[in-house]
This record gives sequence, C-alpha cells and structure tokens, in this order.
Amino acid sequence: MNLTKLLFTALLAATFVTFAAMASSAQTDDRNRPEPNFQIALHLIVGGADGAAKGELPTSLAAVARQIRSAVPYPSYRLASTYIGRVGNTGNFEYKSVADLLGKSQSDPATFLEWSVGNIRLVGSDYQAQSFRFGARVPVRSMIPSTDGSKLNQIVNYEPIGLSFQRVGVSENVPTLLGTLTLPQSGETLFLVMTVSRTDR
Repeated sequence: MNLTKLLFTALLAATFVTFAAMASSAQTDDRNRPEPNFQIALHLIVGGADGAAKGELPTSLAAVARQIRSAVPYPSYRLASTYIGRVGNTGNFEYKSVADLLGKSQSDPATFLEWSVGNIRLVGSDYQAQSFRFGARVPVRSMIPSTDGSKLNQIVNYEPIGLSFQRVGVSENVPTLLGTLTLPQSGETLFLVMTVSRTDR
C-alpha cells in the first residue's frame, strides 16, 4: 500500500513538473514573439459642387466612395492626399505636414495639417484606437482697403478646422469613413477615411 502511494506521489510530482516546464516555455515563447505592427493610411477625399473637385478615386476606395456618395451626393470627388504611417501594438502615431486640400496652384498658400492616433491595438479582427485627432489650418483670402483707401489689398488668414474623438474602431483592410469637415470659401467637403492593416515586415 505504501509503495502504491509512493508511485502515485512520484507520478503526480512528475506531471506537475512537466506542466510547469510547458507553461514556462510558453511564457518564454510569448516574450520572444515580436509585437504586431500596423500600417495606418489616412485618405483625404474632397467632394465638391459644380465640378469643383475633379479626379478619379482609386478602386481600393470604391466601397467607401459609394457610402460617401449616398450620404453626400456631390457631382464630383477627388483624392486630395493619402498619408501612411507605421506603429506598434498599443502605440501612438502623430503626423504634421503641409497639404494641398484645396487643389489650387503652387503659388497659392499651403494648408497645414496634423493628425494623430493614440493607443491603437488589435482586438480580435478589428483595430481599436483610444483617440483620433485631425486638425488643419486652411488659408482664407480676404480684401481690405489700403491705408489711403485708394485700392484693395488681399490678405490671407488661416482658419482652423478639425475633429477629434475618443475610442474608434475599424476592421482590418477596410477603408472606414471617420468624419467630414467643410473647407472654408470653397464649397467643398473633406471626408476623412482611415485604413488599418497588419504588417510584420
């Protein structure tokens, strides 16, 4: 009887040691496994009346373009810019640059923009970000009289526009409409579309 108990105890101890070793190995593998990386693309689509916005949207944005057209049926749309960034799991991404949102000539004042995504992570097959912020300073022209009142002088002021919100989710590789902004003095609307995909390269 004592021998049976001894064998049982030894078998139980061996089983415990085996499971402990497996758990330790799994934890080591998890620690050695690299964190996922994400590619974030922000597409700026401009819709306008009377053909103000000209250009074809890429086929990769066909689904979201149909959604935009059904919600805000402008005569034409164009892709103003696409910005791409890379960020790790639970990471933050911030971008600042100049842009040509108004589709004007090179001699016209530039638009300054910045956008950021905070604490983005993979949850199942979707991506969730704790925050998203987009802001731009758009040039607005106006005329003021000269000091002697003999003529009008053109000046350019910058009008801030933007949007921000907490907790946003998008599906993988699915261009998703985040929001819209009105562009000053142009009669056009800016549509913000974001695409997130996983990349391990």
